[in-house]
Amino acid sequence: MKPFRIDYVIELTRTKMLENIEFSTERVMERFPEFVGANDDKSQEVFKTLATLQNMKKHIKGFNYERNQDKEQRS
Repeated sequence: MKPFRIDYVIELTRTKMLENIEFSTERVMERFPEFVGANDDKSQEVFKTLATLQNMKKHIKGFNYERNQDKEQRS
């Protein structure tokens, strides 16, 4: 049986989430010129999307799983 480590799984998931956020941010930025000076509602939506992606990135980068955290929750 292959070994299993929760910290590996969590870190891999965290890395993939950050990669996906970066991908989405790049795609939104590529389309940004389409919305500059256009419909104000759509421009606001683009800015809200970028802000939300940045906020998600900040929270995910700040998340660090430690085995001690898991032990504390079980006691």
